[in-house]
Amino acid sequence: MARTLNRLTANQIKAAKGKQMLADGGGLYLQVTTAAARSWLFRYRWQGGRPEIGLGSYPAVTLAEARRRAEMARAVLAELPPRDPRHALKGGEENEVPTFGGCCQANANPSP
Repeated sequence: MARTLNRLTANQIKAAKGKQMLADGGGLYLQVTTAAARSWLFRYRWQGGRPEIGLGSYPAVTLAEARRRAEMARAVLAELPPRDPRHALKGGEENEVPTFGGCCQANANPSP
């Protein structure tokens, strides 16, 4: 079954009212909470859950930019199965939280 992408139009986004989620396809959603509050979300499946990544608020992030960001997120997820996809999108190992054992090994001083 083929995945349908780019289902939303600019007019549908502007006319959206009330609390709802509008699907553009491929995991990209426009979350509408009030008449003035709209934000882009990228949803995906991982370890049996449906986590989501915020891509920015509308109109600061346009429909075209949200689609580009969602495509980048899909590419990262397809490239390798990270332990946490949000971790890979933020830069990977640079933001790694040190473990107790890692700190002990890094700070171990050999006895003279």
